[in-house]
Amino acid sequence: MHKIDIGINTEDKEIQFDYVSAKKKLKSAMDGKITQTRLAEITGIPQGRISTCLNENNSDFFTFEQVYRICSILGLSMDEITGLKDKQAKSTVYSLSDACSALCDLHRIMPLCVSTAEIETITIHKNETLKPEKKTRTVLFSEYQACDEMIDEFKKVSSIGFDMLSLWENNYKEKHTNELKEYGFCSMGEHFYKWIRNWVSELVEQASKIYHAQIEAPHSHIEDTAIKEGVAHAELIYSIFERAMQEDLNILYNLIDSYIGINKIPTSSVEHIALNLFKKVYEEKHPTPNNNL
Repeated sequence: MHKIDIGINTEDKEIQFDYVSAKKKLKSAMDGKITQTRLAEITGIPQGRISTCLNENNSDFFTFEQVYRICSILGLSMDEITGLKDKQAKSTVYSLSDACSALCDLHRIMPLCVSTAEIETITIHKNETLKPEKKTRTVLFSEYQACDEMIDEFKKVSSIGFDMLSLWENNYKEKHTNELKEYGFCSMGEHFYKWIRNWVSELVEQASKIYHAQIEAPHSHIEDTAIKEGVAHAELIYSIFERAMQEDLNILYNLIDSYIGINKIPTSSVEHIALNLFKKVYEEKHPTPNNNL
């Protein structure tokens, strides 16, 4: 037979159980949730016994088994009651950066992707017809595509590229710049410039029609028709951007001129026409200047 060494707390010369503290914790847990009568019915402990054991003026206390039953009913840990664990472990609060960092790590083991879906809920009220409620987007996970594709899809839902860089720890950004780029995370400016490029790509066909009309038949009904069709198409694309970007649209609007300047876009180009269509639609929807938003 081998002796087994057991770690024993020998530092406290006198170990005492704090009955008063335990009784206070039990009464606090019961307050407003359950009566002594009901607790007696459920646990099988006589009500008189419960009353006596909860009385702070005497040292009578429940047996181990009775404490176990009561803790089970009240959803308590026996460690909390006995004082062996004074504080409950605090729940960890994870940031968006923590979640995305974990996803990138997980992708190395099992490829991930996120697809988006719109769900329309319908509420039925008494004596009323069916009322369709606002469509909400949800994120659906799949194991068949890569994480960079997942991030691209997720951006369409919540502008995650912008949120990511505002939350990510600076030291992480410095250490993992290449990894961020690999997975499609952009800086704030890059994020909005990407949306500007998306806008131009969506409007290039309509902007091309306006461009050719201005060259071949300037100040004619052909040019007017091309512009009207371009604006109508721009309004449709704008509504899609509005659902995806929400309050970020005003930032996009304010960045267009600097984008034009940085990229030295000619005023007569198709790209310039497309960006002017955005500004036109935006100004119609926001007649009051809101550059400070």
